[in-house]
Amino acid sequence: MVGQQASGSYYDFSLIVIGIGIPSILLFLIFLSLDPKKSLFLFILIFPIFPSVHNYLSTFGSKLVPALIELVLSFLIFFAISIKHRISSQLSPITYFSIFWVFANSVSLMISGFEESALVGYILSLAFLFMVLSLSKTFFILRSGANSIFYDRPIFVFTTSLVIYILACFMLLLSSYGSEVFGTITKLKRLDELDGMAYLDINAMSGISLLLIPLTLFYIATNRQLFIKVINLMLIFLVILLVFIDKSRGGLLCFIFLVGWLIFTNLLPNLNKTYSRSGSKLISLGLFSLVALTSIYLIGDIIFFRFSGATEEGAAAVTIADVLVRTFVSTRGQLLIEGFTKFFESPIFGHGYGTMLYLATIDVNWDSHNQILESLISIGLFGTASLFYLFISSYIRFRKNRRFMDSKTLNLQKNIWLSIVLFGLFGLTTGMHLIDTSDRVSFFPIYLYSFFIILSMHISEESRISYLKKDSY
Repeated sequence: MVGQQASGSYYDFSLIVIGIGIPSILLFLIFLSLDPKKSLFLFILIFPIFPSVHNYLSTFGSKLVPALIELVLSFLIFFAISIKHRISSQLSPITYFSIFWVFANSVSLMISGFEESALVGYILSLAFLFMVLSLSKTFFILRSGANSIFYDRPIFVFTTSLVIYILACFMLLLSSYGSEVFGTITKLKRLDELDGMAYLDINAMSGISLLLIPLTLFYIATNRQLFIKVINLMLIFLVILLVFIDKSRGGLLCFIFLVGWLIFTNLLPNLNKTYSRSGSKLISLGLFSLVALTSIYLIGDIIFFRFSGATEEGAAAVTIADVLVRTFVSTRGQLLIEGFTKFFESPIFGHGYGTMLYLATIDVNWDSHNQILESLISIGLFGTASLFYLFISSYIRFRKNRRFMDSKTLNLQKNIWLSIVLFGLFGLTTGMHLIDTSDRVSFFPIYLYSFFIILSMHISEESRISYLKKDSY
């Protein structure tokens, strides 16, 4: 029946949804009944590509369909964990955030007049909240077990989910363009017509895939098996390829920042140290930096032209002044001006999700292309401040408790916060909203932040408690 209502590629995809999607949901429900934690990890594993499936369902209804799917799944996971593992305690920042978040989103929805896009965003904001509570409860449960380090499994599952996402991106690129895709690395032309869906598309792939590099560097530094190190180095190489195939300005900016950060904070300060157990980490960072800097050098002109906004081969030479003008005076500059103008019209609670900006110069409605500004426009200072409260609380807890952490845990924490900063920098330059209600419908971007932030919070707390217990003995 669903297949008959669709046509063309949608018909083919509807058959996939029926043949694969429905059995997958049944399998998920079985996992949910047996072990809610495994259901959460299964959801984390497929979440990077999951919106690419359920977003097609908006073809048969409205954007409310994929939003409700994410809400139902998030609620089921939260409900199952709460029933099977009755944990009454919760970290106070999570509790305060939950209250402020629901209040801010509810008020912004009422201000919007319950428009469909705002309602879709509100549903996704509740789905995100249930995911936050589920993650926190699951980390509490894992911390109560004394068999192993509690963060090993969540980090492994999250890292694997990014690997699946990257492989899916390459499969889509190769199926659409074949080997030609690699020839575009040294050309200015982008693959703007990539037939992807949700986050399997141009602009998104570089920003999301870059999150894998800090995690792979963590595994390289803490794992002594040569096979594991080689696999992680290969994954880093795949990420670099994706960044240069994508040519997203935000992705290129984040990549250059990442290379500079690793060189000046890890490589250079340790050059004069003798080879020790950290030697493999130093060699890995050196190899990564060498490959990255060589890549930047070889296609430096392409990178510079992308920042200038040029889109055609043979474009006239540009200067740094051109880059600045096209960034702050052209379309993106207008978006920032219009965005802040819209924000100041309703600064406390915003206008609701899906609020678009009208650019008279090119006669189009567009988003602000900035995650923070988009959040301010959607849920105002109150809602955005609740997000920053969660972020700052987690970071303060990390800084206060870092003296209780062993070298492995501290290494992971540093890479977690590097990932947060990296994705935040990407968010300042991209149209990927924290909660997407336009071309994509998902809370996936804000989930990426929350996973790291909440895990960091629990790692800090567990490190403090474990240290105090040892000290008492």
